Amino acid sequence: MSGSGETIRSTIYLVRHGECKANLEDMNLPPEIDNLTEKGKLQATVFGKHFHDVKFTKAYASTYSRAFDTATEIIANLDEKVELKLDSRIREREMGVYENRPMFDVFGDLFAAARKGVQMLDFEVEGGEPVADLNARISSFLTELLESIQQSKKPETILIVSHGVIILRMMFQLRAWSKDPARSINLNSWDTKKVSIPIKNVAYHQMNVDVPKDGEGNTVIDCVQLHHSDHLASLKSEGKKPSKEFLQITETFVEITGQQCTTH
Repeated sequence: MSGSGETIRSTIYLVRHGECKANLEDMNLPPEIDNLTEKGKLQATVFGKHFHDVKFTKAYASTYSRAFDTATEIIANLDEKVELKLDSRIREREMGVYENRPMFDVFGDLFAAARKGVQMLDFEVEGGEPVADLNARISSFLTELLESIQQSKKPETILIVSHGVIILRMMFQLRAWSKDPARSINLNSWDTKKVSIPIKNVAYHQMNVDVPKDGEGNTVIDCVQLHHSDHLASLKSEGKKPSKEFLQITETFVEITGQQCTTH
């Protein structure tokens, strides 16, 4: 990896926000009213208590309340607090004409477009945020994050609380960069099928980032945990059960995304 072979290892916990009103109602709600449910707050509390002894050096959250409230609750239950930075670049996508409509509407149109050959990650939302703008802000955040890790002279442990679609796009952005020699990134333990599964509330991906100590060579990102949620085991019997429609959407989403992104 480098001349000396020595590396500095940092760890990223990429976490989805807790259950919110939209999740409960299967709706695309405006972000200003889409707040955490009581279960969502409890999920965040449980995460914080489970990881209470982890010494996070940095913490980021989306500017949408369901994400920063999740992060705030997590941090409140840590033994050592960390400053939370809000970042609009990791907020959820603006949903345009699908706002205030059932989530099944957007997925129906998304799947129809995919069957016509449109890449799901390139699906444009009428009246919503263009894909180019969405990708640009996610790329900007990830670039800045990796640069900060590469420039740090000590291990970092970083908490990032964001949204399902954004987390999916972050992961595939890293995948794309790992195929670009100019980026000098190696991505280990990648699993397209696992990454394509919609991430559950307050589940997380854990990634170790090894940076050459002397600054020469590739940065190695290892996907240590994907969709980890064992910390929520005590809550699994509570709350709303997924509808048949939701389960069908999830199955179709995983199938199409897996097909399209196998070589992404």
